[in-house]
Amino acid sequence: MVKTLFYDLETTGRIPYVHAIHEIGGCIDIDGEIVEKFTINMKPHPGARISKEALDVSGKTEEDINGYQNADKGAEELKRLLEKYVDPFNAKDRLYISGFNNLGFDDLFLSVFFSRFGLRWSSYFWAGGSLDVMALSAQYLKGIRRSKMPSFRLTRVAKTLGLEVDDDSAHNALHDAMLTRDIYRVCTGLEFEEIL
Repeated sequence: MVKTLFYDLETTGRIPYVHAIHEIGGCIDIDGEIVEKFTINMKPHPGARISKEALDVSGKTEEDINGYQNADKGAEELKRLLEKYVDPFNAKDRLYISGFNNLGFDDLFLSVFFSRFGLRWSSYFWAGGSLDVMALSAQYLKGIRRSKMPSFRLTRVAKTLGLEVDDDSAHNALHDAMLTRDIYRVCTGLEFEEIL
């Protein structure tokens, strides 16, 4: 049984130890089937910096994010969700974790978040189990990237692959995680789209 967390984060900035997560969205995929979709919103932990530019990207205001549950409650909610699908005491039961540029951004924030709230990364995710769909799609699209792709953002990659994109929902964590899963399925041949 292969279990994968496809996820995306929205944050208050770009530096994991300085800024905070305010939205985690994604889905749990078991053997290619989505068994649960989720969105967890939380206010920044005390002392976190908030960049207006980062909030503008996600279409949120400080008032919006400060109305969410406390970050420790968000951590508890995420822990409960993960433990529905993983036994943290069984070293043979773990999730792969997948996002778009997650190795360069999301995994760093989530790792700091786990540390801050006393969660152990290795209790939920396979060591070396981060699957970065940005890198995977770069390999898949290398033959057309120079000539046909003005950027390599998530929505541009999805559109190039012929996937349907709701531009109004971009930077909604659940939407972006689901789009990441769709890109993963095309690039791994689980779903084939003729694009070249």
